[in-house]
Amino acid sequence: PNRWLSSVLLRVERSLILLDCGEGTQVAMRMRHWGFRKLDMICLSHMHADHVAGIPGLLHTLANSGKTDPLTILAPAGTIEVIQGLRTIAPHLPYDLIVHELTDGDQVSGPNGVRIRVAEGMHRVPVIGYRTDLMPEYMVRGSGYRLTYRMDKPEELAQVMKIKAKMGIP
Repeated sequence: PNRWLSSVLLRVERSLILLDCGEGTQVAMRMRHWGFRKLDMICLSHMHADHVAGIPGLLHTLANSGKTDPLTILAPAGTIEVIQGLRTIAPHLPYDLIVHELTDGDQVSGPNGVRIRVAEGMHRVPVIGYRTDLMPEYMVRGSGYRLTYRMDKPEELAQVMKIKAKMGIP
C-alpha cells in the first residue's frame, strides 16, 4: 500500500527504457518530471499483473503526450497475447507498438547504442532478466576528442575518471 509496483526507468541520453510496468508507473514518472515522449522501450520480466498492469494507462499517457515514434516491448514468450488483451483498453495509438518475445541468450540493440542481453530466470511463469551495457562517450571540452569506456571494463573507467578529473570535467 505504501509503495509503487514494479518498474525501473533508465535514461540513456535522450531515450528512456522502462523495466517492468506495474500499476501506477505513469503516475510515478509524472511526479518525477521525466516526460513520456522519449520512452522508446519497455522490458518486461514476466506476465504477472504487478509487472504489467500499468501498460494500458501508460500507452494512453504516451499517446496524450504527443508520442509518434515507435515503442518497442521486449518480453518473454507468451507476451504478444497478453499485450493484445491489454490493447483492448488502448486500441488506437498514434505510434507503432512493436513486441519482441525473447529467450535465454538473446541479445538486442536498444536506443542510443545500449546492448541488452537476456537470461532466463526461475519463477512460476516464464521470466527473463535483462543486462544493459552502455558505452557512454564524454566530449573533452574544446578538444574534439571523445573519452569512451566500457562499463564492463573497470580499468577503462578508472582511467577515464582520472583524465576527467585532470581536465575539470564533472
